[in-house]
Amino acid sequence: MKIRVLFLLSYLLVTKLFLCQQFPNPVTLSTGQGPIGSLDPLWQVSPWYTNNPPNPIGLSYAPALINNNCAPGSWVNPASLPAPVNNGNWITGNDASCSENTNSGYRYFRLTLNLPGDCNGQSIAGMNNYTLYLSGYVDNSISDVFVNGTPTGINGGNFSAGGQLNIVLNGPWVAGLNFVDVLVFNIPSNGANPYGLLLVADGSSSSQMDSDNDGISDLYDQCVCEPGNLSDGCNAALSGDLEICSGETTTLTITTSGSVQWSTGQTGNSINVSPTNSTSYQATVTQQNGNSTNVIANVEVFPTYSSSIVQSICNGETFDFNGINYNESGIYPILFQTQNGCDSIINLEIIVNTIYSDTIEATICSGSNYLFEGQTYSQTGVFSVLHQSQFGCDSSKTLVLNVNPAYQQSIQISSCDSYLWNLSGQTYSSSGIYPYQLITAEGCDSIVNLNLTIINTPNPPVLSVNTPKCPGDFFILNAAPSNFPISWFGPMNFSSSNYENTFPSSLSNQGIYSASLNNNGCETEAVEILAEIQFINDLEDIEMPNILTPNGDGINDEWDLSSYAESCSNFELKILNRWGIEVFTASYNGTFFRGEDSKNNELTDGVYFYRLILDNTEKAGFFHIVR
Repeated sequence: MKIRVLFLLSYLLVTKLFLCQQFPNPVTLSTGQGPIGSLDPLWQVSPWYTNNPPNPIGLSYAPALINNNCAPGSWVNPASLPAPVNNGNWITGNDASCSENTNSGYRYFRLTLNLPGDCNGQSIAGMNNYTLYLSGYVDNSISDVFVNGTPTGINGGNFSAGGQLNIVLNGPWVAGLNFVDVLVFNIPSNGANPYGLLLVADGSSSSQMDSDNDGISDLYDQCVCEPGNLSDGCNAALSGDLEICSGETTTLTITTSGSVQWSTGQTGNSINVSPTNSTSYQATVTQQNGNSTNVIANVEVFPTYSSSIVQSICNGETFDFNGINYNESGIYPILFQTQNGCDSIINLEIIVNTIYSDTIEATICSGSNYLFEGQTYSQTGVFSVLHQSQFGCDSSKTLVLNVNPAYQQSIQISSCDSYLWNLSGQTYSSSGIYPYQLITAEGCDSIVNLNLTIINTPNPPVLSVNTPKCPGDFFILNAAPSNFPISWFGPMNFSSSNYENTFPSSLSNQGIYSASLNNNGCETEAVEILAEIQFINDLEDIEMPNILTPNGDGINDEWDLSSYAESCSNFELKILNRWGIEVFTASYNGTFFRGEDSKNNELTDGVYFYRLILDNTEKAGFFHIVR
């Protein structure tokens, strides 16, 4: 049995459903069709504008709010209007109570229409081919009405009975979305000032119009742009299956208030038909006003059938039919529906034949061959040779061959001085390529080539350093010249890659300095050297001689103060005779004392005293001059 719901295919018929692109009856466009306090399902509202607002196209809109009479006794009561235009209510914005509104200025109320491309065979792009007659009540006034952003110049109206503004919108429209924008002006006020819009169908004008000339005025016509043969202005509708399976019966029914005459000779709204082939049925529908409409129903008949399929398979195989796998011999009846939905049957006969197979598993090393069924194989894989069995099934011998690698591998290694290769336990001390033969776990010969580069570690560097006398004198660190990079490290985060380094000495950078040489990563042990400053700052550490023999023999003939007082600070030496009279004065790096007074006169032998003054401290003593 084929089950399907079909729609009428006829040159004059339309359904009574309200589609997204249908010409609306003006009564269905009223404002406020819903509960008070809810959002209007059709109308939207723009923000307030203090001065003349911009063109309505492109502005933002929000759903309007359905309000009841915000000014009782002043505003017209929507329920008091004559039917069927009494189905609406007043609307405002959702941003303030309409009765306590303090806003003044302008705002748009928008109605959006989704229209087909023609009305009663005429393009809606032309003027007067589709016209809406509306009546608007407003507080305070309508400033203009726009169609798709174009002002019509329609303005006026008020909120009392008989004060409505009659609006005629006759295009031009466009196929698809259209926008009707009503611009409302609210008179400025110092206190609360109600505002709102009530827009309904213009019952008087709409009742006098018949856009599709079907005898039903636009006010009551639910199909205003297409002549209809029903009381609501729409056409008769046909129901029934227009596609059936052979042997089935379908009922064709025409919904209409008129009389029906079928081409089969039958009368009445319904007939039962059981065609054996695709057939057309025609009916003439006559209304009480004498108008007639022809309705054609094309009933297409699809066949049902029975067939057999024989399928041979080999044991172990399956045959997939209609999503089911079959692997045993037998006859299987299969019920299914054809593409057209008609029941059919296929008798599937499965014959299972025996097959034979033999499998050999073998392993060889790469570079070798394996002989199988007269052919040689050298690669890993599964290789089958087919044989025809006596039942027509392919039998086979299968070789499962695994080829184990016999490989040659190179190892690149750089080493300092010598290298111990752990594969053979041998030590290599020179660069070269050293092959080594292995046998893999699978028994295949393989070669490993050690490509070895021996890098000689340089001899440690030979270091030298001077001994500056005072802080601020220069340290000079030297390493014997070499062809390898050198790295120095020392106190105060000292580092250098120079063979010679000169820098001022200080108490904080005295200490151990180390250096090492590097040959491509092979580095010597670090060599250390001590850098220190010779200086004396304490008088107690100065040892003055107790005798001076200025006899010209070159021994103890003079006092070199820098030899006796190794200090980096200026000092002063005073020589006094036994009576305390100063006879000689000298300073650091000044004149040597040779047993003479400050005027180079020779002093007599005897006892003399000295005073050594350093940094405001003094050391005193005596000595003898003996010639």
